Amino acid sequence: MDPKAPMRTPAAWSFDPSTKTPLLGYCPNCSQSVIVLKARIVGVAGDQYLLEGNCKRCGEAVPFSV
Repeated sequence: MDPKAPMRTPAAWSFDPSTKTPLLGYCPNCSQSVIVLKARIVGVAGDQYLLEGNCKRCGEAVPFSV
């Protein structure tokens, strides 16, 4: 490796919930695991993304993390 070659920095990693389908979460309204629609990032806790989306069955908000 050439010591005078420019160093390449690693690309910043990001998460886009719209590219991972289907997302599953637990809907408290339906009391079961459901497919989550329109997931969006609402925060970050440590090394996990906090997400919220809509239950495919009833449309209620479903919070979950990845």
